[in-house]
Amino acid sequence: MGKKKSSCYPSYMSDEEWSLWLRIWPLAAKTLYKREHSWRAVFNGLRYIVETDNQWRMMPHDLPPWPAVY
Repeated sequence: MGKKKSSCYPSYMSDEEWSLWLRIWPLAAKTLYKREHSWRAVFNGLRYIVETDNQWRMMPHDLPPWPAVY
């Protein structure tokens, strides 16, 4: 068995990685204002860009729009 990924991109954080991240960065768990995109989706978008060395404007459509991640 491996870590369960939340979607199809290899750069996505597993549920285990995300729970660890929430312990390190509590702001992601509780946001002071309403966000259009979850912290996890934004962070997955950032990891996608870093790991694929892709251009910001070529962000896949199932991730948040590039300005939200940038």
